[in-house]
Amino acid sequence: MNTTAAQSPNSSAAETRAWNWRSRIVVFALASTSIACLIGHFYGLFTMRVAVPVVMMPAFVLLGMILLRNRRTANQITGIP
Repeated sequence: MNTTAAQSPNSSAAETRAWNWRSRIVVFALASTSIACLIGHFYGLFTMRVAVPVVMMPAFVLLGMILLRNRRTANQITGIP
């Protein structure tokens, strides 16, 4: 039997913060910064010495913040402690 989050007894305000297409695009863009920096380095646009602290590390920090913010929500929706 396939149950959705709307039918789950654990659905509540957490469901309103579920992933939508905008948040998926943001996470994809942040996650793709590492390969973008590597490709930019290969094409000679910039060095990795500049790209890592300026582009990659802030993106990874933002991804970590998104992970921590959504961890509780995901646990409430799935019921996993």
